[in-house]
Amino acid sequence: KRRKRCGRKPRKVLIPERVSIHDRPDIVNERARIGDWESDTVTFSKQKTALSVQYERRAQLTLLTRVANRSADETQRILTERIDTSPPNTWKTITFDNGGEAARHTELRDTFGIDTYFCDAYASWQKGGVENTNGLIRRFLPRSTNLATLTDDDLTAIQETINNRPRKSLRFKTPNEVMNSYLQSGAFNS
Repeated sequence: KRRKRCGRKPRKVLIPERVSIHDRPDIVNERARIGDWESDTVTFSKQKTALSVQYERRAQLTLLTRVANRSADETQRILTERIDTSPPNTWKTITFDNGGEAARHTELRDTFGIDTYFCDAYASWQKGGVENTNGLIRRFLPRSTNLATLTDDDLTAIQETINNRPRKSLRFKTPNEVMNSYLQSGAFNS
């Protein structure tokens, strides 16, 4: 006799006031300005802790932060800390996939005036910069890595290794060099 497959269906998270990536301004797609970010979460096997990854599209700068879990509260807390400690006008938009960790995006929008956008369902490639960065992170931290054995200094070292890697698309400058020249120019104050 055939048995039914027992499997958990993925829980569908309703994201309030979700704005499609197709409504994102053209300037974001052109990577013409600093301040357009992509966000994702990197998980590891058999652990609740994960990494929250933010990627700036123009400078290709990566930010890594350990989170206790994949909840919307943790992601909101980390993003709020990052935005609060950044120079003004360096966060204009954030693009998420449809994971539950972005369910509180409206608070970022209302508190900081940041526009939030979401990829189509099952199309995380639409935020390809952060997905590529996740691949770079996996070179240092395979899925089987125990995050409890890593210190914050270890994560900062990985982040800086990625950010000090020259990129052909940046005319062989590093993301740190591009961001520093932007900050020194004073353009972010306008």
